[in-house]
Amino acid sequence: MFPLVDKITAILHPNTYLNKLLIGFDSGIIQLWNFKHEKLIYEFPQYQSSIACLIQSPVLDVIAIGTKDGKITLINIRFNELLMKFQQNSQSIRSISFRKDSIPYIASANDNGEITIWNLEKKKLQQIVKAHSSGVVQLHFVLNKPILLTQGKDNKLKQWIFDNRNNCRILKERTGHYKPPTNCLFFDSTWLLTTGPDQMLRLNHAYRDQQNQEFSQGKITCISEKSLRTQESLRLNPIIQFKLLQHRTRRWSNIVSIHIKDSVARCWELDTKALSKIRFKSRNINDFNTSIALSICGNMGFIGRKSGDIELSFNFYRKIVN
Repeated sequence: MFPLVDKITAILHPNTYLNKLLIGFDSGIIQLWNFKHEKLIYEFPQYQSSIACLIQSPVLDVIAIGTKDGKITLINIRFNELLMKFQQNSQSIRSISFRKDSIPYIASANDNGEITIWNLEKKKLQQIVKAHSSGVVQLHFVLNKPILLTQGKDNKLKQWIFDNRNNCRILKERTGHYKPPTNCLFFDSTWLLTTGPDQMLRLNHAYRDQQNQEFSQGKITCISEKSLRTQESLRLNPIIQFKLLQHRTRRWSNIVSIHIKDSVARCWELDTKALSKIRFKSRNINDFNTSIALSICGNMGFIGRKSGDIELSFNFYRKIVN
């Protein structure tokens, strides 16, 4: 057993260091151990914040240290030599990765969903990208390719490509619900509609995951960046219940949904995978929707209210049925 000082927060086996482990602790201490003989070889000067991650660089003896106060430090562990420092922000460093195609870049991720690209040659910030709506769990550069993979707490896996030495852009992504789905309904034998507390309406292919799609709720990402509001705050409330009619897919909005603590019933277009402009409002904004049903013909919708009323909606015409 190792006589360790406190809680371990990061471990790294440095390249070519036989039987050696670099261990980072919650107290900010980093120690180099020989795990075969259970012997402490060296203890590095203590950092002011907890060690979040230890990452090997493409260069031998050089590692990157990420701390919970947002600092990135590159050191030569053989000589305990400081090479350079970067300050991301107040957010904890979640992950670090070195670019592996001869371009001297390093990427870091934080709890705010951002990835930050640093230019090691010029020792300066290169680019900040809002990659995920919540914290980034892991990021990794692909070997010998200008491609960066990121994984977020929002259950999204994204692939970013560097078209030139300056900026990266989204190339591909795979995503799903990041909270347990609560409603599901087959559109046909191939497609499944699902919703959940993550405020999404998704269309899922039964056999080909790459065809899964999220229904658009408007320019949420753009508005979020301009208004500094989170994407979650701009989304509709979670869906309680939704109904659809298959034979009205290309004629008009054939999906109607009701939401938690909302007096408005929303319409969706399966053909365009987007929220429709058509909606059905209650005369009483405090009379929330509780249930919904559609007629077989697809022309009428019946909306149950918290007050006990049932509203019959036909396009923009409404009639209250007590």
